[in-house]
Amino acid sequence: GLDVVVDEGLTEWWLAKRWAGIVWEDLPRERPGELEAYLAQPHDLPFSPESLEDMAARLEGVIEAHHEAGPIAIVSHQDPVQAVRFHLTGRPWQGFQSDKPGHGSVIELHGGDGGIEEVAYWEPTQGIPFPPRD
Repeated sequence: GLDVVVDEGLTEWWLAKRWAGIVWEDLPRERPGELEAYLAQPHDLPFSPESLEDMAARLEGVIEAHHEAGPIAIVSHQDPVQAVRFHLTGRPWQGFQSDKPGHGSVIELHGGDGGIEEVAYWEPTQGIPFPPRD
């Protein structure tokens, strides 16, 4: 029952623009050291046109702009969703590469006086019904 609103702030991490047209397996040859840095320390990539923090803030801005009407659902790419998930819940960037959301997954966040917390996670491969409720 939600209206669909297209917001350019939900686009892929600008790092992907730098790597556009390069097959994942060819990145080490085409952009030496960049894939390894991305996998080891995505929070510190001087070659990226957008930092992890800036990407998270961009998505947080989209959320803030649209949430006043009530609950919202955002759809984006894996790294932007992971970045705003970590940013809003206060998780350290060092864990960014672990526990990334799967394809078609749903992450439910709730905010309150104590901050924002992740209350549910669901993905199609889990074999449990949607929505993710106890």
